[in-house]
Amino acid sequence: MSSSTCSSGTLVVDREGAQRALAVLSKYPRLSFDTEGDGLFRYRTRLCMMQLGCREHVALVDTLAFDALREFEVLLGDQGPEKVIHDASFDARVLFAHGVRLGRVFDTAVAARFLGLKATGLSSLLLAFFQLELPKEKQQADWGVRPLDDEAVRYLVDDVRHLEALADLLLERARALDIEAEVREECAYLLSEAQRPVAEVPPWTRLKGALTRPPEERARLRELFAEREALARELDAPPGRLVPNEVLSKLGEHAEVEEAQLLRWLGNKAAAHAARFREALARARGVADAPEAEIRGQVSPPVSPAELARRKTRKRLLTEMRAREAALRGVDPQVVLPGHCLSDIVDLSVVDLHSLRSVPGFGECRLSRYGARMVAELTPNWPR
Repeated sequence: MSSSTCSSGTLVVDREGAQRALAVLSKYPRLSFDTEGDGLFRYRTRLCMMQLGCREHVALVDTLAFDALREFEVLLGDQGPEKVIHDASFDARVLFAHGVRLGRVFDTAVAARFLGLKATGLSSLLLAFFQLELPKEKQQADWGVRPLDDEAVRYLVDDVRHLEALADLLLERARALDIEAEVREECAYLLSEAQRPVAEVPPWTRLKGALTRPPEERARLRELFAEREALARELDAPPGRLVPNEVLSKLGEHAEVEEAQLLRWLGNKAAAHAARFREALARARGVADAPEAEIRGQVSPPVSPAELARRKTRKRLLTEMRAREAALRGVDPQVVLPGHCLSDIVDLSVVDLHSLRSVPGFGECRLSRYGARMVAELTPNWPR
């Protein structure tokens, strides 16, 4: 069966059903969209479900059943309708990892944040504005499990059914404050950032503080994290759930660990593989340090005290300007200058219209509204 209607949503499980869904969805200028993955249960996140729809129709696309992304690629991209998504970064990253670029997105999480709302999660917003509650237990469900039960289907439908109404409400408020352009600029920026290739780094360097550990500890951590990575890949399990970082951190402090202690630290999930972690510690014995290239590749070049002082002054000037402009407009400071823009501008040696235009996410909307004033105000006091 190519599709079935259930709980006000149409379950799409093959190409024939996808074509029927596309014939309906392509007629709309705007669609609600969400994805579900199984990253909490797998070594690499699989795309398990896509929900696309509007108030009248929701398609629940089973991406594990057929090559759905190829069918929906145009609809999801820049040539398709606008997609209303809550916190699009996750969805964009998952799609990008599977070779599909998401385009034309209005992110309700961005709009809520720029409106200064304190609670910007989807559940909080739906409860606040529509008195609707999404079941919390489904928010971390294993969406790779088949068949989907009725409760799961209802959740998938409800997860997108109200997004258009939420977007309308937030857009109305954004337009009343004259911040729609800034909201849309931030949506585009976050979408672009989510779809940038991510460089692979040695697993051990992701542990907080690992690079500052004593050299022999770094060598042990490198072997322990590499062993966990290999084991997680073999078992198709999330590395951090198999053996938490804090356990490997403790193990890395010791050249040898007694069997009983090792089993206690590894816990039920990984105790059966204790021998592999003992061997990892043994491989590190006598190794003076992790490879210099791995350490150097993760350490930022030192910043001189003079440069630190310059950046501190620049940040103060920008923060003060942002606060004044936000107060004048009666908007959240992030509208005037998002944190990522502020950080990038701090690194500029010269503040002029050309350099401001080059800052990712700053946008023409801010350039026309603040650009000339920023240049005039900041340039005389900008430390170089």
